[in-house]
Amino acid sequence: MATAPRVQTLAEAMRDLDPAYAASRDIVAKRQQALPGKYDAQRAGIYAARGEGFNTINNQATGRGASFSGIPQDEQARYLSTKFLPGLQQADFQQNEEDLNLQGQLAGIDKEQRLGAQGRVDKQQSDLNAWNQMIAQQEFQAREAEKQRQFQAAQAAEQRKFTASQNAIARAHAASMRAPRKLSPFQSAMNVIAAGVGGQDQGVSVNTFQMAREAYRQAGGDTRQFASEFWKFVPKSRQRDDGEGGWRAYYYG
Repeated sequence: MATAPRVQTLAEAMRDLDPAYAASRDIVAKRQQALPGKYDAQRAGIYAARGEGFNTINNQATGRGASFSGIPQDEQARYLSTKFLPGLQQADFQQNEEDLNLQGQLAGIDKEQRLGAQGRVDKQQSDLNAWNQMIAQQEFQAREAEKQRQFQAAQAAEQRKFTASQNAIARAHAASMRAPRKLSPFQSAMNVIAAGVGGQDQGVSVNTFQMAREAYRQAGGDTRQFASEFWKFVPKSRQRDDGEGGWRAYYYG
């Protein structure tokens, strides 16, 4: 059976994706590192412009013949408030804005990596759920197949038992058909009568009549009923004869 899919932790998935996002982070990090130098250079330019501005102010004052009155502090103060300080503030603001933008880019990279890692974990979990469902289905089918196999085996055993029973009945019936049939009392006596009858009017002899009576008895018949059933085979001439050898000889033997 195949091994179940493994589901990573979020931290593991994040580590696996680190190489894919390392280059983007490195670029942003280098830009962050370059920010101080970039804006320090901008500030240095502002300071240099201040020096040139002050020189220009002083030269203009000298040209107006105002050097005797000292440094033109009002004009310098105006320069500082309108150009120098706003320039420094603008540089600081731009540096902060660019740094925040780069931090946002790093946060975006982190978010994208985290979403990718979470998507990977979710996919792994989905694969595991599907695998578990497949295994459960296979186990269910195996149980159902075993039940069906046991049912069919039981049915086959019952069929074999039934077939054996039917075969036994058939053999017993065949044996009974082959075995000599036991004759009824009437049939047993009739066989003797039929062998000794001398014709419809003549009937049978006393000896044959008595042998028929004995066969009737041995076959389980009641001899008290024998005479009434077979009296017709006593010759008519004997039925009315009361003498020796007459009907009494037939009836009593």
